[in-house]
Amino acid sequence: LSSEAGGAVTAMAESDEEVSFAWEKGKTPEGRLTIRNETSGRMLFKIKTTSPMRYTVKPHCGLLSEHEQITVTIKLHFRLTASTIKLVSGDKFLLQTSPNAPDGEQVDVKKIFASLPREDVVEKKISCKIKLPKDFQIDSGEEANMEESAHAEDASEKQEGAKRDAQNSRTEDQILLQQEKAKALRENIENVRVRNQSLQREYEEEIARNRSRLRSIEELQKNFEELIKNVEDRTEDISNQTKDSQAQSEHSPNPTLHLLVFVLGLITSLWLLTFAETHFPLSLAR
Repeated sequence: LSSEAGGAVTAMAESDEEVSFAWEKGKTPEGRLTIRNETSGRMLFKIKTTSPMRYTVKPHCGLLSEHEQITVTIKLHFRLTASTIKLVSGDKFLLQTSPNAPDGEQVDVKKIFASLPREDVVEKKISCKIKLPKDFQIDSGEEANMEESAHAEDASEKQEGAKRDAQNSRTEDQILLQQEKAKALRENIENVRVRNQSLQREYEEEIARNRSRLRSIEELQKNFEELIKNVEDRTEDISNQTKDSQAQSEHSPNPTLHLLVFVLGLITSLWLLTFAETHFPLSLAR
């Protein structure tokens, strides 16, 4: 990185950096920083400050194409006085650059920097410098109150830092809580996925068993239809045989009837003979 008073900052060079603010009575100080991409590809950049309440940085992040450069404007939120020169001179900026720029024009630089590992980000500290005119003199009132004002602003800065630390701590706690929730959600999703796979296997096994049962039922139905056909054929044969037997009995004497007649005749003859012997013994004797 390289810089001048309104100088150039590159993503590849290594050197000290500073932003110069020219003091003009009655005006708000303003500094400029030119960032130049000297890589062979696209480059992301982002600027941070140790005292965000004092400065406005525009633009504070962006994307540069190969060999493209941009001028960043840095404005103080208050006018320089003897009591604030010391504070401003102690402030620093942090320039972050990374060659891991995605394709496309719409790039969320903040989001990308938040997700990049530290080894993929090049950082360089940039100091602040106040350029005072040669005839600059501190008024006696300001000189007397300079140290007191500096201490007061130091205390205010510490309070702001403590508030930021507390806010960062709460943010980290929230992030940890969200991470725990995300972990639990991933575990639930994995359990659901495993359960779904188990149900899918059971479903496929049940389908296979049902197919086997269906084949057995189809075979039984086929055998039953064959049995019904055999019964119908046998019934038809018996019916035909019965018809033939009836036809034959109509044209030929019945032997059973003849036997019955013979037996009745024999019984009748024996009865008559017994009756005759009982009632007419003499006549039979002669």
